[in-house]
Amino acid sequence: MSLLEEVPGLQREWTDRFVQVDGSIPELKRFAGLTGQVKTVNMSGQALVEFVGSEDIGWYDIHPQFLTVVEVEVPAESVDDTEATVEDAPAPAKETAAPAAEPPADTSNLSPLELARLQDSSGAAPAPA
Repeated sequence: MSLLEEVPGLQREWTDRFVQVDGSIPELKRFAGLTGQVKTVNMSGQALVEFVGSEDIGWYDIHPQFLTVVEVEVPAESVDDTEATVEDAPAPAKETAAPAAEPPADTSNLSPLELARLQDSSGAAPAPA
């Protein structure tokens, strides 16, 4: 089976999994002890991993043979807390509609620039030059 045929299976197997990297490999030693999430598998068969809790938001391509799947529990309390904060949040205040200013009755003698300024300022009289 060619790599091109293996990639869809690797994507199904690895995508959205939490993994840890084999720290015994010198090139991967900097990721030892970190947990990452596989975002996808690229067409080269490398897992694209984003490490959790790191300021670095990069995705690193790491061969799946150097990855170990780990179980990460997502606390149910955090989901409940976010729902509660959304429910407890005050409703946004309704904006009161300001009365629209009347544009000048005769706009035929205004230049295109003045018409654009008039439109941008919501119908207010153009600023003097």
